[in-house]
Amino acid sequence: MRLEMEGLNPLRRATPILLAGLLLLTAAPARADMTPTPPPSGIPTRSQQQYIQGVTATRAKEWSVAAAAFAKAVEIKPTYAEAWNGLGHALRNQGKYAESLKAYNEALRLRPDYSEALEYLGELGDALRGAAKGEPSAQKT
Repeated sequence: MRLEMEGLNPLRRATPILLAGLLLLTAAPARADMTPTPPPSGIPTRSQQQYIQGVTATRAKEWSVAAAAFAKAVEIKPTYAEAWNGLGHALRNQGKYAESLKAYNEALRLRPDYSEALEYLGELGDALRGAAKGEPSAQKT
């Protein structure tokens, strides 16, 4: 009883931690398929519309169309990390490695913990190592 009065009850101290854990468990999972989350109004912004076009072209492996759409998205909204990452991905799949590196670096500058950009940057490194060894271009994904 004395512990409760002094605020040292272990359950009371654990409540904020339990609530935080519950929030993490119920949070929406990250989307690895590059599908943008629409804004609260449900109407995509112009940059999101371009991003959606880029994602659609990426799924169809239409790399130049995807790159153009992602480039337009970052022109409209230069802080759109996901669009920079998509641009890097599309450029890498066209063999435009230097431009791809710049796009990945910008995505990571905007969001340093962006796991997909880090993964794609690693794939770019693999492609560059293969090119340096004279191997055929790396597998394009």
